[in-house]
Parts: sequence; structure tokens; C-alpha cells
Amino acid sequence: MEKGNNKKSVVKKVKNARKKSKFKNKIINKLIPKTTSEIILSVTLIVFLIIVVFLVIKAISLKQEMSNKKDADFIIPIVDKSTNNDFKVDLSNLEVDDIKEYKFMVTNYNDERTAKEDINYQIELSKNSDAVAVKLYKGKEDKNLLTDNQKTFTIKDNSLSKEKKSKDMYYLIVRVKDEVQKKDNILIKISSIN
Repeated sequence: MEKGNNKKSVVKKVKNARKKSKFKNKIINKLIPKTTSEIILSVTLIVFLIIVVFLVIKAISLKQEMSNKKDADFIIPIVDKSTNNDFKVDLSNLEVDDIKEYKFMVTNYNDERTAKEDINYQIELSKNSDAVAVKLYKGKEDKNLLTDNQKTFTIKDNSLSKEKKSKDMYYLIVRVKDEVQKKDNILIKISSIN
């Protein structure tokens, strides 16, 4: 009696397996295009999906880049070891007792490429007026990088890693003590060090 039951259960299992296999084959046969128009439609759909994925990735990267540009007044990319950048902060529109914050970002990338080597850089800051007091902070640190009563400052030992896109954010705080002249400005030079 047990042999008969075992044979019946084995036969049922084999029939169920065949049904499942036939069902899978039907689904696979329905998915595989048979005519030229079905092939063209399938290829078009795949190309369309690839384009959509590419555009979504590009939009996300542009959004991130735009948010970085909103975060800083100046963006200075250093992608080569022989890079020298400078910019001037115009002080002529400030009045006595004004306090103004300027943000600038030093990056190891630009729109087209990323640095292939670790980048060491220095910042030289010079002001041509005693009418303003300046402080410089890196990131969220509370330590002023500048010493008082100087017109020229040099900050060394800064670096950006080549491993990934990196950036250093700086905050320049300017306090106006006396009347500012039209020619008054702060010159900031950022240069890579070999």
C-alpha cells in the first residue's frame, strides 16, 4: 500500500513540476519578441529607459553642484599642482560698523575633471586698508586662522585628497572700523604647493 502511495506522490510531483515548467516557458515565450516590430519596440523601450536613468543621474549631480555654488560666494578649483588663483573682495560698498561674511570654497574638481593627485595648497590673504578687521575660519572650526594687526597672512598645510571629490569651505568675516575708500579691498590668493 505504501508503494502505491509513494508512486502516486512521485507522479504528482512530476506532473506539478511539468506544469510549472510549461507555465514558465509560456511566460518566457511571451516576453521574447517574435516579429520585427516587437523587436524594434523592445529595443526602443530599453534605449528609452537607459536615457531616463542617465538623465536622472545627471539631474542629481547638477542639483548637487548648484547647491554647492549657492553655498559659496567664490569657488576655487585646484585640479593641477601648478594652479594659482586669486580674487578680490571689494570693500567699497561697506560702511562703518558693518560686519560682512564672505564664503569661498576650495575644491579638487571643476566641471570637467577631478584632481589626479593629492593637492596641497596655501592661502595668502592681504588687505590694503587698516579700516577693516578680518577673521578667517575653516569649515565649522571656531579657531581664527589669522593673527591680528597684520596686512598679509599666509595659511599653509591645507590639502585635498585625490580619492574623491573634496572641498574646503572658508568663512571670511570683515568688520569695518573706519571709513572705507573706493580702492580698499582684500586680495585672496590660493596656490597649490608641489
